[in-house]
Amino acid sequence: MVAFASRCFILWLSGVLFTSGWINEELQQMLLTDPAITDAIQALLSLVFAGVWGVWWKFAKSRGWKT
Repeated sequence: MVAFASRCFILWLSGVLFTSGWINEELQQMLLTDPAITDAIQALLSLVFAGVWGVWWKFAKSRGWKT
């Protein structure tokens, strides 16, 4: 699931950055085709998802909710 979400995020991010003029077409292609960049973004998204889950779990525990 994270792999799919990271690919969608990379595609969306490269489109937004390209149309706003922040990156050129060469950099956009590098974002879309370089496996090291996609792996790094996938790891970053996994870290964010795990962090959100951990914070939510701690919040629920502090409120006395069943987890």
